[in-house]
Amino acid sequence: MRNVLSIQSHVAYGHVGNSSAVFPLQRLGIEVWPVHTVQFSNHTGYGQWTGRVFDGQALEEVVQGIADRGVLGRCDAVLSGYLGSADIGHAVVQTVDRVREANQDAVYCCDPVIGDVGRGCSSDPASRSSCARSPSRPPTW
Repeated sequence: MRNVLSIQSHVAYGHVGNSSAVFPLQRLGIEVWPVHTVQFSNHTGYGQWTGRVFDGQALEEVVQGIADRGVLGRCDAVLSGYLGSADIGHAVVQTVDRVREANQDAVYCCDPVIGDVGRGCSSDPASRSSCARSPSRPPTW
């Protein structure tokens, strides 16, 4: 595996989502193409944060830009994490389909966290449905 499209959250302070996934994957020699679902000041577990959840269209625009480079066929895997909204979940499904159309051997790993409910993270039926095609699911499933 050489190229991974990582669709996850991003925080400025701390390490979760793409903020924690990109560097270790790069150290393993994997080229990571990070696409952010949210950009927050810090992890929501701190109780207060600032920033925004991106919509599905924003994700689709970034993926289109990657596709315009003609490289989706070289994408070996899609990794998705904190979605932030059901809209992002639908955009992730479309992205996985586009990648698999370009490379039928591409794998998909989904961590279906869609948001925070009370203490900790949760997934809802929309995110579970979006990630149902993933053969690899972390413990939050």
